[in-house]
Amino acid sequence: MSMGTGAFQLTSPNPFIKAMGLQNLIWGAVDGGIALYGSHQLLSNSWESKDLKIEREKFRKILLINSLLDIGYLVLGFGLANASNSKWHGHGQGILIQGGFLLLFDGINYAFTF
Repeated sequence: MSMGTGAFQLTSPNPFIKAMGLQNLIWGAVDGGIALYGSHQLLSNSWESKDLKIEREKFRKILLINSLLDIGYLVLGFGLANASNSKWHGHGQGILIQGGFLLLFDGINYAFTF
């Protein structure tokens, strides 16, 4: 969804919309790549019950670290969103949207991975 929205926004003549679109496109591509890698890893391994417990704990640590990074993205996005230049303002809004989604996504996954 991010990549499709971003590709559409890149066609806008408005520098704010275009900057938001670039953020959506890039973040969508990175998130999609991570999801594909994770799916490949999940499907290519045979899992033992003890392995699952170890992997679950590793995953929870990764989600916790990601949540801290997401907060950093939000701080950066907030700073850029308050810029007077409409291009930087658009980048900031795009980062706020993507970082907010990731914080929510990581937080929900952390809560349900026990």
